[in-house]
Amino acid sequence: MGGYWKHEKEGRLSQEDLAQFLGTKGLAIGSYERDEMKPSIEVAANMADYLAVVVKV
Repeated sequence: MGGYWKHEKEGRLSQEDLAQFLGTKGLAIGSYERDEMKPSIEVAANMADYLAVVVKV
């Protein structure tokens, strides 16, 4: 995804913005983007809710 996420209502969202919402750090979001680390199911669900997308398992 590369550094910016798209929020349905707020537009562009930085890694730090998303991390703050999720209660983590921007470094973790970058690790998810680079597929170096997988978010927990809870984090993935919260991220999906915030970004208004569906998580497929």
